[in-house]
Amino acid sequence: MNGPNSHRACHLGVNPRGLVDRSVPVLRVDSPEGEAACGPLRLPCHNTTLTQTNYSLCGDYRVYAQAYVQERQPGAQAMFMIGLRGDANPYPRVP
Repeated sequence: MNGPNSHRACHLGVNPRGLVDRSVPVLRVDSPEGEAACGPLRLPCHNTTLTQTNYSLCGDYRVYAQAYVQERQPGAQAMFMIGLRGDANPYPRVP
C-alpha cells in the first residue's frame, strides 16, 4: 500500500506476533441461595477453528469453553458471547 496513510492500513491475515487479547472474561451470577447460577464468558473470535477441508460436526472451541466452566461450577449454565469484537479467526487452525 502506498499513500500518506499507509502506516495506518489494515492488513488481513495471520499475524502470530501481533497484539492479541488472550484473556477470557467470565462473570459469575449467583442464585439467591449463593450457588453459581450462570457464567457468561466472552471471547472475541469466530467459531472457525476447523478449516474448510474438515467436514466434522463440532461446536468448536465455544463448546469446550462452556464445558470447562460448567465442570468447575456444577449446576451453573455457561453462556458464551462473542460480542462486538468477534471479527477475528483463531490461530492456529486445525486442518
